[in-house]
Amino acid sequence: MTDKKYLNVRLPAVLLDAIDAVGKEKYPADNPNGCDRTSTVLEVLTLGLKALGKKVELEERKPRRKSGDKELMGAISQLQKQIEMMNARWEEKTAEMEARLGKLKA
Repeated sequence: MTDKKYLNVRLPAVLLDAIDAVGKEKYPADNPNGCDRTSTVLEVLTLGLKALGKKVELEERKPRRKSGDKELMGAISQLQKQIEMMNARWEEKTAEMEARLGKLKA
């Protein structure tokens, strides 16, 4: 789809829940709603229009990668652990230095 336009709509919660349920089966993703809503809504609308006798042809969308998100979250988690270890070491060294300075001042 090279020519894209944006549409912002409000949906009843029951309808959004149904869209998410379909999306979780067909287009799972690691995000708060558990699916790629764009792909899900496009498919639901396309099938609905075809059922009404309208001809609709869309370019195939590439699904979002779940594994990339997991890999990224794993890397972030490792970095957080390393930062926590560095902070703990920093605090240890700071306390040692303060103790040494206290002895020198006394």
